[in-house]
Amino acid sequence: MQRMKQFNKSILSFKKLPDDPNSLGTHQITHACEDLCLYKCPTPRCAFKHKLSQAVRGHLKRVHSVKLTRAEHMDWAQQVEVARFHRCILCSRTILCTLEVIKNHVIAGMHKGEISYDEYKRRAEEEEEKRTRRMQLSDGSQNH
Repeated sequence: MQRMKQFNKSILSFKKLPDDPNSLGTHQITHACEDLCLYKCPTPRCAFKHKLSQAVRGHLKRVHSVKLTRAEHMDWAQQVEVARFHRCILCSRTILCTLEVIKNHVIAGMHKGEISYDEYKRRAEEEEEKRTRRMQLSDGSQNH
């Protein structure tokens, strides 16, 4: 019980996601379909970090004997150490750049039945390549 109280206190010290992810600038927003966020174990003095929130959840259970309910996991998983965002190529909504969040958005959420995940990923990768080329061209023209 004491461990759970410590854990709950340390959760409060995590950075919450900004209300407006669009205010972060383009370098933190991508069309890539990858796990680009970084989660840190919220227990004090533990340095464990991982790209998958589920891996940190397993770490909490194995190492710290803290078991999160699904609701606690979902709430905690929105609190990341390093946040990157994915811009949906279909609706332009900005979401966390993790495979789990992207797949849920495309397959089960906003675009259920519109497109397969494989097709979405292919189109998103094409858009990311175009965006990267545009950024490189604009960086090159600013250096002259």
